[in-house]
Amino acid sequence: MEKGKIIKYIRNLIIFILLIMLTFWIIFKDQSGDALLDILKNANWKYILYGCLIMIAFFCIEALNIGRMLKYLGEKSTFRRNLKYAFVGFFFSAITPASSGGQPMQMYYMHKDGISIGSSSLTLLINLSCFLLVTVTLSFVSLIFNHQYMNTGLWLFFAYGTIVNSAAVSLFLIAIFSERTLNKIISFAKNLLKRHTFRRMKNVKNGQSKNKRKLITKIRNKYEKRLNRIEEYAHKYRENSLLIKKDIRIVLKTLCVYYAQYILFFSVSHCAYLAAPIKEHIHSWFDIASLQSLFFAIVSGVPLPGAVGVSEATYMELFKNVIPQNLVSTVMLLARTMSFYLFVLVGGIVVLFAMYKVSKMNKKSNKDTE
Repeated sequence: MEKGKIIKYIRNLIIFILLIMLTFWIIFKDQSGDALLDILKNANWKYILYGCLIMIAFFCIEALNIGRMLKYLGEKSTFRRNLKYAFVGFFFSAITPASSGGQPMQMYYMHKDGISIGSSSLTLLINLSCFLLVTVTLSFVSLIFNHQYMNTGLWLFFAYGTIVNSAAVSLFLIAIFSERTLNKIISFAKNLLKRHTFRRMKNVKNGQSKNKRKLITKIRNKYEKRLNRIEEYAHKYRENSLLIKKDIRIVLKTLCVYYAQYILFFSVSHCAYLAAPIKEHIHSWFDIASLQSLFFAIVSGVPLPGAVGVSEATYMELFKNVIPQNLVSTVMLLARTMSFYLFVLVGGIVVLFAMYKVSKMNKKSNKDTE
């Protein structure tokens, strides 16, 4: 990975941590530390364990989704590698604005493991389309049962998130199944590369360098190499896309698994609810899980790393209707820790190991070429 990109991700991570610290200071500044610790001590840790096990199952299912599609497209990958891609995607989605870093970093590590860009991009595009479709449809079902808990601000966030996700699903499906759109994307990429190359060559010609001809030849060779690579990736993508068009069942199967996966994921809030020291748990699994689904749709379009700050405030605003006022912040803390903070930490550890492995591979490759 380039040094500039590493610095960018470190900066995003620092912003992410600062946002978490600021958010929790705002939420818990009026509560004494002893009172909070007392509530956590009285929590039912059995349900916290269940919540963590649900999240482990969530990542295993994500790995199976990735592996199924890669296998269908003729790529070799192990469950352990697929689990790594799942954690990499989760971690980089969490620390980048609007979850923009997840899929590019998954593609990067897939490429390092010998998986073609054509296969990895189509796999992730299909999985992302299924995820967004699940998010949109489940949120509308949840809205039918929970619309009375929505205020003006929540309606605006919900509308924005739904429009963004629906537009993204439409664009991704067009990119998967439309040959014309794919050709336009490829042409755009080629023109972008061409303009960048000619700008560099012009700078060399107008510069003070003594080896102008050598540098221009080097730039031109690099351009041709990258152009051939684009053609190669595009050809592989076209082949895979035609394969999926002939057998749409693989997409429908992935979609069904995503429904099961995210219904399971939304159950984590129910575990947090049952774990909290509430005198009487009167709300059903459906009550809590459907609210969690609605919450997920509301914050999905927030352009902040992990939607930190907005997520916590939205969670408390929605769940104050079904959880006692003095315990809603505790349930939020338990739910967000189980479903997000803890596994961002796990994802960070996985990324560190992955970066170390790639670094070793690069060093070995450099030694072999010397």
